[in-house]
This record gives sequence, C-alpha cells and structure tokens, in this order.
Amino acid sequence: MSLPADSSIFAQGASNYPGVKLPIVASPGATTTTISKNTQITDPSQDCAVCALSLLQASGYHRRGAALVDARGFQLALRVSVGPSAADVATSTGVINDWKQLGIASFVVSTSSESSAQMAIVTGRADVAIYTREVPLDTFAAAIPFVAHFSATSSYLGFSDPVASKNFARAQGVFNPTLNQPIWASLDQQVSDLLYTRPLFAQPYLLAWTMNVGGVFGSSSEESFLTEIPTWRIYQSNPGS
Repeated sequence: MSLPADSSIFAQGASNYPGVKLPIVASPGATTTTISKNTQITDPSQDCAVCALSLLQASGYHRRGAALVDARGFQLALRVSVGPSAADVATSTGVINDWKQLGIASFVVSTSSESSAQMAIVTGRADVAIYTREVPLDTFAAAIPFVAHFSATSSYLGFSDPVASKNFARAQGVFNPTLNQPIWASLDQQVSDLLYTRPLFAQPYLLAWTMNVGGVFGSSSEESFLTEIPTWRIYQSNPGS
C-alpha cells in the first residue's frame, strides 16, 4: 500500500503538515491509518504522456520510427540511477517503460544505497534518480537538502535556487512555528514549481496508542524505532492509577 505524496519538505506524519488527514481505519485500541493531502501545494506538473510529448516537441524533438530524436537525429537518452530497494526497482521499471513508449532510451545506473542513487545526480553520473528518500519530521532537517550552502552534506540534492535559500534563512530565523509555517510552505511550493524533484508516493502513516507502554517516542525510521525498544516501560495497569 502507498499514499500520494505532494510535498518535498513536510513529512506526512509531522504535526505541522499543511494539509488534511483523512482517517481510513479508526477504532479505540486499534491502529489508525491516515492519508494526508497538502492543500497548500499547487501542482504545476504535466503528468501525462501527451503533455510530456508536446513539451519535448516544443524543445525540438520529433518522432523517427520508435525513437524520439533531436534536430541532428540523435535519440533522447537518459541515465537513470536507481536505488536498491524493491520499490525503487519496480518504480523505475514502470517509469522507463513509459519513457520507451515516448521513444526515449534509458540506461540504468545501479547503486548500492539510496544515498548513492541520490548523489549520482549531484556528481553528474545520472540525469534522473529514482530512490527512496526519508523526509524527517523536523521541517528544518527536511529542507536542508534544498539549500545550496549545505552542499557539503550527504543529503544535498544538487538543488540551487537563491530565492529558496532566502526563504530557508527566513524560516530558520523565525522561532514561532505559526509564523514560520507559511515560509516553509513557500519554499515547498518553489521546489514543486521548479520540478527539480517529484514525490511519487509515500509509505502509509501509522499511529497506534496504548496506556500499557511508556517511554515510546516518535521515530522517523524503522531503525531508530527499534533501537528505542529496550527503553520502553511495560505497565500492568494504567500508570496513573
């Protein structure tokens, strides 16, 4: 199961996610799953084969048999770095098949980790990267990969835009979460407008609650969640009694 994703810097499980959460299953003592929709993002993309083909034709490409070629007769070819997970591979297969229908050739650059798939873009080894990216619950941490002056970090996406960097600095200097929310949302919209990254889908956001376990804290990854288990406290009855 997967959920639609439309934000690059807001995690769907974060309390400041700028959208609505629609309950799928909700019953006392059970797990609740929610689908989040970011109502502040205006989607500028043209996610259809006809739209993509018209954009490519406007850029000078045309069909020659089964291939999409430029004015010199060279076929449009893209190097695609693919992460190692099953979701990465399955997604890339679907995307590459869609491109093939348009006449675009693809060359897969296999990688051993999600970060190396991402860095293939930054280092110029690939034109497109399909990989799993964890969006931290902390908006500041999630926005860092889109800021040029953090380019030395391993999470850098190769994105560089002076207006985005300015908004990042503004949001960083406003400590009131109510006041900095519109600034983060503006940065999120900029990333969406430039189509530098395109969130495809997200894992379901699960929330479970109980009064019998204490010391449980929110985690942004399975690994960090599992490392907390030894510190949990099991109560035989309500801890407040």
